Amino acid sequence: MESIVKALQAFTSTAPLQRLSRNARFDFSHFAVGDRVYVDGKKPRLSKPLQEGEKLDFSNGFILHDDIIGARPGQTFKTNKGYQYRIEYPDLDTYISKVRRKVTPVYGSYATSIVSLFDIHVAPPTSVEDSQEPLEILDAGTGHGSVTLHLSRAIQAANPPLPDLEPQPPGYPGKSASDGSLEGSSSVDEERAQVWHDWRQSRRAVVHSVEISPVYSKHAEHKVVAGFRRGLYLPHIDFHIANVNDWIDGQLGQRKLESFLSYVFLDMPSSHRYLQKVVNAMKENALIAVFVPSITQICDCVQEINANSLPLRMEKTLELGEGISNGRMWNVRLASKRARDPTEESSMIHRRLGDEDKALQEETDTQSEISSTTTPQEEDSSLPLLEAGPEDGGTSNDPVMICRPKVGERLIGGGFVALWRRTASQ
Repeated sequence: MESIVKALQAFTSTAPLQRLSRNARFDFSHFAVGDRVYVDGKKPRLSKPLQEGEKLDFSNGFILHDDIIGARPGQTFKTNKGYQYRIEYPDLDTYISKVRRKVTPVYGSYATSIVSLFDIHVAPPTSVEDSQEPLEILDAGTGHGSVTLHLSRAIQAANPPLPDLEPQPPGYPGKSASDGSLEGSSSVDEERAQVWHDWRQSRRAVVHSVEISPVYSKHAEHKVVAGFRRGLYLPHIDFHIANVNDWIDGQLGQRKLESFLSYVFLDMPSSHRYLQKVVNAMKENALIAVFVPSITQICDCVQEINANSLPLRMEKTLELGEGISNGRMWNVRLASKRARDPTEESSMIHRRLGDEDKALQEETDTQSEISSTTTPQEEDSSLPLLEAGPEDGGTSNDPVMICRPKVGERLIGGGFVALWRRTASQ
């Protein structure tokens, strides 16, 4: 009881609380040199980095960058011909869709859904020395850098405040004055790089973004991530140009085969081929999400896990697409074939035909309202969707793929994301 009273007294104390100072570099109350701004109008666009002496050109005039620098976001600016445009900071979704790309991005709504599946929770750092291992995330297939940015935003609160130093070129925070990489640099550059190096060693959460293409990796780091909000999320990411399997082998070698990943995101062709290697680096209870354009690629992952007895348990499979707010649940699993007697087969066929007639009638009734009508249907394990009986040449114990939406028959666009949890090794 006494401890509770003391805690309440400390909480209600009138003594002034110690406040952390804000890093002036990330004060977004005013536009600054280097900012990329969103110009609202008939043809909204993302500007180039603001520079003194430059201008924004329009078909009906121009706006000087000097007039924008130092102004507050959301203000309206006039061109030299009197036309008005509202200028503000782009949100992350808008930025991802507008920034120059070299590959198709995972758009903001999809990236948000994917990261939310991980349900990441981090606590801010304290003055007490923390002995816990850092939270580490693998983002395999950097691509455009969209999911990389979203992951960094989710974990950045776990890290100590950024050094209050002038921003360095992308990749510079990883350099160290002690590794010889800054040979020929000034003493100020070396000291600044050492400060960044020390800060990086103190991080409590980090995103490892691995990409085999140097072009895509450098574009994502230097242009996409570094260009958003003055590189606010860049220091929380380590970019690596490597094959994912080779990178994992190198990390496990350095860490004496100790698993270190709490979350994994795979967005690569033939993602199933990397599961066996990736699972070795995952901690027990870690989560792995695979994002693919086709449901059959999720099936490939399920079969790979089953064939190699990988310690992964599927949590869920979702279809992401336009008009699907929270993702459509899918049932993707391996099941055993079972024999049916002729009377059951006949009854099943009549029941299925009846369902199809009903679905056709419902679709006809609503076709004038929306072209992508979904006909509700209760999941029935007896329906022959991607199932086969012994008459197809297999035995009743041979596994087959079950692959169908849990609700509905008609599908439109988007991609698929499947989530597995790492279980204890057998």
